[in-house]
Order: sequence, then structure tokens, then C-alpha cells
Amino acid sequence: MNLFQVLPIALEALRLNRARSILTALGVVFGVAAVVAMLSIGEGARRETIEQIELLGANTILIKNSGQWQPFVSEGIVLRQAEDAGSVANVVGWAGVRRYEDRSISRRSKTTKAEIVATTPSYASIVDLGLDKGRYFDDQEYRKGAQVCIIGSKLKRTLFGFSDAIGDDIKVGDIYLTVIGVAEYKRIGKSRVSGLKIPQYNREIFIPISLADYFEPSERNVQRPPGSLDEIWVKVASSDDVIATASVVERMMKRLHGDRDDFTIIVPQALLAQSQRTQRTFNIVMGAIAGISLLVGGIGIMNIMLATVLERRYEIGVRRAAGATSRVILLQFLLEAVLISLVGCIVGIILGTLLATGVAQYAGWRTAISFIHVMAAVGVAAGVGIASGYYPALKAARTDPGEALRYE
Repeated sequence: MNLFQVLPIALEALRLNRARSILTALGVVFGVAAVVAMLSIGEGARRETIEQIELLGANTILIKNSGQWQPFVSEGIVLRQAEDAGSVANVVGWAGVRRYEDRSISRRSKTTKAEIVATTPSYASIVDLGLDKGRYFDDQEYRKGAQVCIIGSKLKRTLFGFSDAIGDDIKVGDIYLTVIGVAEYKRIGKSRVSGLKIPQYNREIFIPISLADYFEPSERNVQRPPGSLDEIWVKVASSDDVIATASVVERMMKRLHGDRDDFTIIVPQALLAQSQRTQRTFNIVMGAIAGISLLVGGIGIMNIMLATVLERRYEIGVRRAAGATSRVILLQFLLEAVLISLVGCIVGIILGTLLATGVAQYAGWRTAISFIHVMAAVGVAAGVGIASGYYPALKAARTDPGEALRYE
């Protein structure tokens, strides 16, 4: 008898012991569900982390002031240092930035809060900002201090709804700016990368840094120097050179700042690698914990199959007396164990997918069901079935027909 001839016999045996088969499969169901849910949550977190890092632009290095600018304490980072960083080998562009959080933006009767990003014309290309409509301000507008701006997609929807924003004016603080561009929508996830704040591009307004003095707090006795910055963004030609270039830029900045520890260098690529290592460890730990459930399920299958072999000794004797070989008996009982595991695996995958979806809906986490993880779960479940069913099947195959027929 071949596999296809033995299969109906194995299915009939499972049907006759339906309740026992279902209860035996539950261990595999919960184990596979836990594995799929855990791995899908981990995969979703990994993908979202990568997307968050990519929002900062490819191959970037970020230099930030360690704290808020304070007169007579520290000059902080300045525009001429951005130009020096731009001259480092392998650097293809730089941008200087000043940020002003929670500022009033209004158009007619609509008012909201947004972050003002005062920057240089190269900023859009450094961080891959992207425009849905219009254009970015150019060098001439930057030098002249033209009262123009680019607004984020959510800010545009808040102030303009479905109307066209290009060419219209908005009031930013105490001055009016003409909208010349609308930034494309960026998906900003809820996950956070340790040591890095992801800009909220969709609710930001981008202006020439030559307009920055309009937004300096009026209570300051001493205004910031015109070249003072909050951030310097540097773009490197190749991702392979980012770490080495960051090291050169850091040494240059330390030489310019002397003993003043007033700046921080952030390399998103390094943070991504660190985050992925942490995520990989999390996946291994969670997968191992979930795998224990599969192990328990496998032990349950072996236990039940051993009991089944003992209960069905008379059946085994009859089949052996009728001409069934030990190989056929081995195949039948092994097939029963594998079928229990595979059915449990299928139900477990469905349950794990539902659990992952529920977590995504309830907690707002991103989840991603990977085909590789599903196939791995199927493979593991089949392996559990074979490993847990082989010994009972072998014991059944070695049963002496004469003793089996006398068994009561």
C-alpha cells in the first residue's frame, strides 16, 4: 500500500476519535498561533522602523544642538560649520535648519498649530521631502528672504480643505506667506527609534531660513546670530561611506567647538542597525517562548498516540494478520500524527493572523504576516508531527500480530 491508499484509513481513524483528535491538535493550534502572532508583530515593527528611518532621507547625518540656544553660553552650531561639513569628502549636500514648534498658522477663519522649519533650499533633496504640488523655494528667494512657504499635506487639508493652496496666502505668526508648494504625504508611524525624533512632515511649514528672525521669541534680550542653527543635515553619496564620513564630520566639529560639548551627531543608519539588532533579539526570544507551546503540543501528540497504539492493538493485529506489513502500520500511525499537526497548524495560522490583526486594531501597532514565517510554521508543525508520531508509530509497527490478536 502506498501513501494515497493509507491516507483514507488514517482519516477514518481520526474521524472515529474526533474529540480526542481535536483536543490533541489544540496544543499545536495555540503554539502556531503564538508563533505567527509574535513574528508578525515583530516583522511589522521592523518594517515600520525602516520606514521611519527612510523618512529622514537616504544616507544622511544629523548634527544637532545639544540643548536650546542660550546667549553668552554657547554659540552652538552655525551656518559656516554646515558649509565646512559640506566640504568633507563623500558629502554631496547639506542643509541648515532652525525649528519653531507649536506656532499659530491661520487662513481666514481657520487656525491651527504647526512647526515652522526655517531652512536652506537644499533641505528638500537632503531628506527626500517630495512635493505633491508646486515647487520648493530657490536660492534667489532664500537670499532675498522672500515671504514664501511650503506646507505639509495635513496642514494643507486643515487650512484649505479640497481647495488649491498654491498662490494663496496664510498667516504664520505675525507675517503673511505665499504658499508655493505642498509637500507629499508621508506615513508617520507610531513606533519610535531610540535616540531619534522623526519630523512630522505632514504638519510642518517650510520657509527660507532668512525669515527665521521673525519667529525668534521676543522676550529674549539677545537675539540669535543670523547664522545660528538648530540642526545641520548632511547627505553622503553612498550608504557604505556614511559611518566613516560621520566619524570625519564629528572630528571636525569637535575641533571647531573645542571643549564645548554643545552638539550631538546622529547617524540614522547606525540607529537602524542597532534597532534591527534589538528587534532580532526580541523576535528570537518571543519565537522561543512561542515555540515552547509547540513543544508542549508535540508532547501531547506523542502521549495520545502512545495511548492510541495501546488501545488499538487488536486492530493492529487484525490488519497484520490480513497481510498489512509493518511499514504500512508505521505509515498509518505516522500519517495520523502528521495530519493532527497540519490541521492544528492551519487553524493556528488563522488564529494567529486574527490575533495579530486584533493587536494592530486595538493597540495601533503595525503587523505584517510574512509568507516565510507562515511556511516556517507549517514546516515546524509537520516536523512536530513526525517527531512526536514516529516513536508511537514504530511501536505499533513492531507489535507482534499474535499477541495483538489476544489483547483485550
